Amino acid sequence: MAINSVRPRRPVPTLDDDTAPISAPTAEPSATSPIAKQVATEMRKKQIVGEAPLLLAAVERAIRVAPTEMGVLITGENGTGKENLARIIHDNSKRKHKVFITVNCGALPEGTINSELFGHKKGAFTGADNDHAGFFERADGGTIFLDEVADLPLNIQVLLLRVIEYGEFYRMGETTPRKTNVRIVAATNRDMAQAIADGKFREDLYYRLSTVQVTLPPLRERGADIMRLVDFFVDRFVKDNNSLPPKFSPDAVSALERYRWPGNIRELRSVVNELCVMEPGNIITRERLNQSLPSMRRTDVVPAGHGPQYDYNRDREFIFQMIMQMHGEIESLKAMINNDGATHEPVHVSTRIDDIRRPAHRLTMDTLRGVDENHYSDIAVSDYLADDLPQDLGHADEVVHHQISDHAAPAHAPSGIRPLDQMKRDSIEGALNEFDGNRRKAAEALGISERTLYRKIKQYGLE
Repeated sequence: MAINSVRPRRPVPTLDDDTAPISAPTAEPSATSPIAKQVATEMRKKQIVGEAPLLLAAVERAIRVAPTEMGVLITGENGTGKENLARIIHDNSKRKHKVFITVNCGALPEGTINSELFGHKKGAFTGADNDHAGFFERADGGTIFLDEVADLPLNIQVLLLRVIEYGEFYRMGETTPRKTNVRIVAATNRDMAQAIADGKFREDLYYRLSTVQVTLPPLRERGADIMRLVDFFVDRFVKDNNSLPPKFSPDAVSALERYRWPGNIRELRSVVNELCVMEPGNIITRERLNQSLPSMRRTDVVPAGHGPQYDYNRDREFIFQMIMQMHGEIESLKAMINNDGATHEPVHVSTRIDDIRRPAHRLTMDTLRGVDENHYSDIAVSDYLADDLPQDLGHADEVVHHQISDHAAPAHAPSGIRPLDQMKRDSIEGALNEFDGNRRKAAEALGISERTLYRKIKQYGLE
């Protein structure tokens, strides 16, 4: 690969770079307004790299709420930088010269969580050899950041609610309340509405903690920020280790921007550091990148344009086409039968389509809700479709039609009707042609297993 085909690396903002580009998170205020300048300043101080509107809006919201004493709940996936946002709130508040304590609620041992948060008296339990001040006592006058607050047990949530409402708590083993004046900033990656519905989080505590909510976007929704962060981490590693920076080919850049990054910024930093160690001065291609991202599967890639992972409209259209195909065949058979004027007896025609699957797609009766029931009165869709597990597409149990008694079925299908097996054969042949005979990719595209594809290839003579 020619060197000039490699993506040029853009300048990365640093702590001393007062000219680092940043745009306003909203149309108002403008990029030159005091709040926009403050956003830029805080992002440089905390080394928050990015220009995505959702990120800038989150930082601006944190700065605006910081001077108040209102409770703040920061939401976002793991690795999106929630603690940085909590520090921005503290650093821009009246408590900025007081202590800032971070507590990972999910990491606190269940048996000692009460003692860790609120302290204990000597002799309160076995092993309590001395008086102990908890986090809320030590954070008096400052800010306490409760990360992963949704992991707190319900009994501790009750005690936390009392701290918020009355500013008091009890050390374990004591009967006299102690006072504390702290500001609580909480964070979670959980769906709080679902946690409340499941009875795992108190609704009254939720409203106390979330007077103002600030949401950090996942990395996959930040577009060009991904490569800005790559440049930032590469520059920092090169500076710290006096090494040569790796370069990224266009296909590697595309892969990085389309990867879903389930670990967000934390995962990206780990991948970049590993590449800096193993490939100093080298060109990183997509193939090399796959070695550092073994989970870069089809399901972990954001389609171009950040659309949905699967095209459900395409699946629905396919089902409708199959329904209309079957309906046309049934109507043609009915017309032939009725023209004879003979007596009828019911016959069942199987229309199972066992080999067309979408493992990650749940087909329910809602999918067919738009079908005109009167127009398709001869189509009976099995209740099996409403099962919770993923099912075969087009799995209509039976289509009822009538056949003349004492007469054989027509030897040939009516004009314009293609047999179902022929449709399957054409689909498989088309997929094999599309992927130049690569059976694994063809099977993935068809939504069937390679084993099924091999069997069908042999059945239809496509070898």
